[in-house]
Parts: sequence; C-alpha cells; structure tokens
Amino acid sequence: MYRLPTEAEWEYGCRAGTSTRFSYGDDPGYTNLTNYAWYWDNSGGETHAVGQKLANPWGLYDMHGNVWEWCQDWYGGYPGGIVLDPQGPDSGSCRVISGGDWHDYPGGCRSARRLNSNFDPDSGRNGDIGFRIVLPQVSRERNGWRTDNQYPHRRLVLFQRCRADELSQPYFQLQVP
Repeated sequence: MYRLPTEAEWEYGCRAGTSTRFSYGDDPGYTNLTNYAWYWDNSGGETHAVGQKLANPWGLYDMHGNVWEWCQDWYGGYPGGIVLDPQGPDSGSCRVISGGDWHDYPGGCRSARRLNSNFDPDSGRNGDIGFRIVLPQVSRERNGWRTDNQYPHRRLVLFQRCRADELSQPYFQLQVP
C-alpha cells in the first residue's frame, strides 16, 4: 500500500547513506547548494519542475529545497537515546514537513531540517508543500504475503515528488539500496 514516508524514512532517503549536512557534503559556505536545490538565492521566488538540479547519490531529485515534503509522522519531540527507524507520536495536530523550500535560506535546506505543518489537503492547495510516496516491499512467505518490516527504511520504493497542486503528473520509481 502506498503511503507517505515517515520522517525517519524521508531523512534516510535524503541523506542517501551520508552523515553530512547535505547529501553531497557539509558545504559550510553553501557554495554547492545551488547545484542541488532551489532556495531563496536562486529560485526566482517560485517553485520549479523536479529534476532540474543534481540528484543525490541514490538518484533522488529535489530532496533539498524547492517544496517542503509532507511526512506521515505527527510533529513532536524526538525520543531519547539511539533509536532505529523511530516513529513519530501516535497523534497530534500537525504533520512533519522536511527538506526546505524555494523561499528558505540555505541552512533551511539541510537533510535534518523539519517543521510542523498544519496544511490540510482537504482544504485546498498549497504551492510550497509537496510529497513523495513510498511502497513498502512485499516478500513471500509460505502461508501468503507479508510486508517485510524488519528494516522497512531499507526496503522501500521511493517515488519522485510532486507539489500538492500537481497531482496529475506522473511519478518516477526509484529503488532505494
């Protein structure tokens, strides 16, 4: 079943195996960000079509900037200690959005950037919030089908994103390693 990524899944896909501020490195002076993201300095005050900037190491485009990406998790504090594939709170009033957008400053486009969003998709459209969907990989068992949840963040099919007001555009499928 298709769904929004959790915040942890989104960040895992954004980082693409790195531990730096951006998927391409730390970039302390933000000199390379313009090659990967649309943000305040280069967006011209508007969103842009996906794929015009360089992809991250896993081939995912526009993980930094352009539009915020809506996540499945409710916004809340992080759990303490080291957690593998943490899940957000069970309930809340705002969803997590990640990645920064076209009117963000450069530091707002970091891999770990998150905000709370009160965007309600039933209330209308929003040109600076988009989403990416995931499809958990399914494996066969002797007695039927099951979703492989042992390491779900490593067994997802992530799709390229679209803005919330461009739902009719096709997605491009990419397998995350």
